[in-house]
Amino acid sequence: MATASANQPGQSGPFNLRTIVLVTILSLLVWLLAESRTIRTDTVELTPSLEFTPDTGVLTRAALGTSWPDSLEVTFSGSTAGLDQAIRAFSGRLVMSVGIEVPAAPGVHEIDLRELIRTSDIATDAGVTVVEVDPPQVVIQVDALAEADLPVRVRTPEGVAFEASGSARTVPNSVRVVGPQEVIDRLASSEAFVSLEPSAFVGMVPGRVSTLSGLRVELPEDPDRWATRIEPAQVGVTMTLRSRTAEFTLSAMPVLLMIAPGEVGRWSVQLEPGSQDLVGIEVVGPSDQIGRLRSGEALPSAFISLGFDDLERGITAKAAQIQGLPPGVTVKPGQALEVRFTVTRSQTPGEPG
Repeated sequence: MATASANQPGQSGPFNLRTIVLVTILSLLVWLLAESRTIRTDTVELTPSLEFTPDTGVLTRAALGTSWPDSLEVTFSGSTAGLDQAIRAFSGRLVMSVGIEVPAAPGVHEIDLRELIRTSDIATDAGVTVVEVDPPQVVIQVDALAEADLPVRVRTPEGVAFEASGSARTVPNSVRVVGPQEVIDRLASSEAFVSLEPSAFVGMVPGRVSTLSGLRVELPEDPDRWATRIEPAQVGVTMTLRSRTAEFTLSAMPVLLMIAPGEVGRWSVQLEPGSQDLVGIEVVGPSDQIGRLRSGEALPSAFISLGFDDLERGITAKAAQIQGLPPGVTVKPGQALEVRFTVTRSQTPGEPG
């Protein structure tokens, strides 16, 4: 009997320890369950951004008079588990898809951020509610993506002159402008341009083709141009600076006869075949004045002038003169300007033959 009573305390020790551990674990589970279902609030910071699908075909910006927030402060309410789930799912970002959360139709759209987050799959799945969002809304302008091809003109400093066939031109001679429809519409009938500073012409040899590369293309001033790009953004320019002097071959000029007024009617002058025109006469002079000959602005003519002595002596040849040449333009020396002709005295009534 003494032995049996001595074993009782040893048998109850392990049993009591197991009971304590079990009760502790159950108490902890109950606490965790209660804690997970406790309603609390939490404020998190989300970075807003827009997402586009490849076929959206629109451009967006914060509407005029508004700004795009760098971050949002969102206050959620819900269970601890739900809040943790929502915070993990958002991962610090609020992504709004154009065409889903943001309308893709051109215009200005006001987005209620609290309603957008409240009805999102993340908030719904986590079972949390949105108490407050700061700022509460964003206003987004949406416009269709459009494009237009514009010619490119070269702007040069005053006083820079080019050869007639070597004016400054860009390569390529047009660019494509891509941007919002409202911006592209304002560019209708406009030109893009490249501006050249005086320093760009340093080292160029007049009369030779020169090429510049990597020049930035610009568009006419527009105070509300946004999301617009130029393709290509840089072009090259080729040009030929006007030489100080230039040469030119005149077109064939009929030779005119000029006789002293007192001798008209007393003499007959006939140009010989091959002398009726001056052909292939070369002239030289300032480039800008030679340009007038090339363009047809200046039209010179050839003539011979016969005075009394010339007619009396019966000369048969004389060098032609050229009139109407622009200032500074002269005939190159060494050219044959001689005109051959025959002179005969005209008979008058009563005069012996």
